[in-house]
Amino acid sequence: MIDEIQRTQLSSFGMAAIVIGVAVDDCIHVLSVYQRQRASGLDRSRAMARAVVQVGRAVVTSSIALALGFFALTLSSWSTISHFGALAGLAILVALVAVVVVLPAWVAAPRGGASPRRYAGARSRRRASPAP
Repeated sequence: MIDEIQRTQLSSFGMAAIVIGVAVDDCIHVLSVYQRQRASGLDRSRAMARAVVQVGRAVVTSSIALALGFFALTLSSWSTISHFGALAGLAILVALVAVVVVLPAWVAAPRGGASPRRYAGARSRRRASPAP
C-alpha cells in the first residue's frame, strides 16, 4: 500500500510538469492573439472575445485530445500508470477550463483602484513629507 502511494506521488511530479506545460502553451496561444487584437485598437473585452473565438477551437480540441489520451492510460493494469492517466487527464481538463473561462474573465475584467505604480509612488511621497 505505501509503495503504491509513493509511486503515485512520484508520477504526479511528471504529471504536474506536463499539465503546466500544456496550460502555459494554451495561455500563450490565447494571449498572443489577444495582444494582436489590442494592438489593432480593440478594448480588453472585445480583444479577448476575438482571441477566444479565433483560437478557442484549437485550444479545446488539443486539450480534449490530450485528456482522452491520458484517460486511455487508466485501462492499464499497472496502478501507477492508471492513476497517472486519471490525474493527468483530469488536470488537463481543469487547465482547459482555466484557459477558456478564467483567463478571459480575468484579462477582460474592468480594472479599478490605484495601479501598483501609483500606489507605490503615493507611499513614498507620504514617507518623504515632513511630520507636522
